[in-house]
Amino acid sequence: MVLCGRQPLGPVAAGGGPAGARETERETAREPEQDASWGPSPVALTFDNFGGARRLTAHLLSLGHRRIGYLAGPAARTTTRHRLEGHRAALAEAAGAGAGGPQDTDRLTVHGGYDRSSGYDGALELLRREPELTAVVAANDTVALGACAALRDRGLRIPEDISVAGFDDLPFAIDAAPALTTVRIPLHEAGARAGRLALGREDAPAGRVATLPADLMVRASTAPPRATA
Repeated sequence: MVLCGRQPLGPVAAGGGPAGARETERETAREPEQDASWGPSPVALTFDNFGGARRLTAHLLSLGHRRIGYLAGPAARTTTRHRLEGHRAALAEAAGAGAGGPQDTDRLTVHGGYDRSSGYDGALELLRREPELTAVVAANDTVALGACAALRDRGLRIPEDISVAGFDDLPFAIDAAPALTTVRIPLHEAGARAGRLALGREDAPAGRVATLPADLMVRASTAPPRATA
């Protein structure tokens, strides 16, 4: 979000990781001639989508999951790319450490929207591609709820038969049945910090880019797969 001004005078909230913040800064700096009186370049607040996704998939791997499907968002989105890269980084690290066999990550990835219907349809497609799937990671919590509905319609129990995880920790995630394992994006904290920066109540971070942490929230929707339970 741009808080004020045609040339942003306050912080910009970017989608994911330092790379995403730099992309946002490049977008806001494309005016060929800038009036110095407009002030300094904008501050970018970005979320650690890559790190959060890597921790989430590492959690599933630590439970014993090896056949993990991924419901990604639209391929053109920076947030989608960073979350998918984090997921695949965790898989690659596990394979390199001998903790998980090689996975056909393209076959076990389905792109769609960030809505419930995409989660529903995507989960069915993952099951078609890999009937022995033991876990599904969704692009966000809304997609995860759609996936849960599809899995239940197929007679699968969560997490007894298959684990499901989301991303963002939206308010409904903790009230889902079962409560959804997810990654918490600090939206409230980002808004408060953006306000302080815009009002000059907080110094700009080094490089005018700040990455906010994404915390793993382990809840009841993930458990060891049946073979290792």
